[in-house]
Amino acid sequence: MPPWLKNAYLDLGEAEIKGARHNPRILEFWQAIGQPIFDDETPYCAAGVGCWLEEAGIASTRSGLARSYGRGWGVKLPGPVLGAIAVKGRAGSKTYGHVTIVAGRTIDGRLACLGANQGDKLQISPYPVTAFSGADDCGFFWPKDYPQPKPGRFADLPVIDAFGNTVKES
Repeated sequence: MPPWLKNAYLDLGEAEIKGARHNPRILEFWQAIGQPIFDDETPYCAAGVGCWLEEAGIASTRSGLARSYGRGWGVKLPGPVLGAIAVKGRAGSKTYGHVTIVAGRTIDGRLACLGANQGDKLQISPYPVTAFSGADDCGFFWPKDYPQPKPGRFADLPVIDAFGNTVKES
């Protein structure tokens, strides 16, 4: 398991605090990427991924924009592999989107992605593989300066539940 995915698992369950208080860990995400954001309401998916990469000693884009990970930061992969940085677009926008990390697959055949700001918290969420297509800066990416993964098949991804536990296929 890549170190940035291990770091993300350590934050599983962290959530926004509604109101005037803010989750200190989410504020640390912004600090880690050098962005002057001091709340946990600003979309923080890219800040989370950036923090986990930086904590693993890997340069992030240091941007709060999810799609920055698909714009020259890493190597685009032909498909999902464990630990891939997964970037999806937002309908009607060439700028905004969502970034998360491939953690496995679900029993019903979707990607299981661990990310920040997924339902206002850090959790594993299911996505169809096709959600990460449609533009050059969308897809699956790997840090340029980290040993490249072996090409894999979707079926090679571990089947996991919402807590990251391995699930046996029937």
